[in-house]
Order: sequence, then C-alpha cells, then structure tokens
Amino acid sequence: MAKKQENQTNDENILILPISGKKVEFDDIRKADGHLLLKARQAAEGGAATAAFIYAELCKIDGEKVTAEDILDLPLEDVVAIEDKYIELKKLLISARKT
Repeated sequence: MAKKQENQTNDENILILPISGKKVEFDDIRKADGHLLLKARQAAEGGAATAAFIYAELCKIDGEKVTAEDILDLPLEDVVAIEDKYIELKKLLISARKT
C-alpha cells in the first residue's frame, strides 16, 4: 500500500466532479509544500483564492492543466469536491508515511 502512495499513479488520484462530470486527476501531491503555498498566496494577492491556485498546480481537468480562474469558474459543489479529494489524498499520504 505504501508503494502505491509513493508513486501517486493510481485511480485514487482521479475524481469525477459531481456537477460538471469533468475528470480531475491529481499529480503528485507531495509537491504541495510551503513554497507552493507562498507562490499561491502571492498569485492570489493573499486572498481567499489561494486554494484555487494550489489546486490548479496540483491537478488536471479532463487531461488539461488549468488555472485558478478555471477552478473558480466551476460550480461550488465541484470546487468542494476537489478540496475534499485533496484532503483525502493528503491523509492517505500521511498514513502511508507512518507505516
């Protein structure tokens, strides 16, 4: 199990959005670090859109890289689903590190 999480290349990284039906695939979330947070905060000018910039860096939608604006243009339920999936993947990564 830990091996799968290290590689981050399985179906656990895929989410079908509940409203738009778009396919979201998360890249290696291990690159979500303090540098990414600072970059996102600068891009969002310290605003609430910081998370959208982070998700745009970490995932593709329908096989394409997206911008924070693309994320913000999604229906609310889809954005929440992306947020929930990121949290789920991060918890799995943390759990795998403990084993």
